[in-house]
Amino acid sequence: MKWRVWGVAAAGLLLLSRPGFGAATDLDDAQIRDLVAGNTISVVTKSLAPAEGYMDPDGAIRGQRNGADFTGSWAIKDNRLCFDLPGNDFDICRTVAKDGDEVLMFDESGSPAGRLTVEAGNPNGW
Repeated sequence: MKWRVWGVAAAGLLLLSRPGFGAATDLDDAQIRDLVAGNTISVVTKSLAPAEGYMDPDGAIRGQRNGADFTGSWAIKDNRLCFDLPGNDFDICRTVAKDGDEVLMFDESGSPAGRLTVEAGNPNGW
């Protein structure tokens, strides 16, 4: 069932476009921190496999991607949420915006980069 949800969410990425989300408001450093620190996020992107992880307030992220456990780090830089994940030679940084209850991510060019879902706390014990 979870993969079906990911598939539907990934298909929805094709419909994302920055101009179409005129009501979306970019979040600043403090708003991003309030949203993710101490919570579990699920990310669906165009370029990466779906991932899920606990965003420890100390900057560590622990979770699963491609069915395998991983540990990395996260930070907020210049109003962008950045991830340093195993297997990447670079930080992945995304602008985070909210459109109502929906949380969207955009790359450096302003192109849609994915959707973010936030679950309170660390329900998976990562």
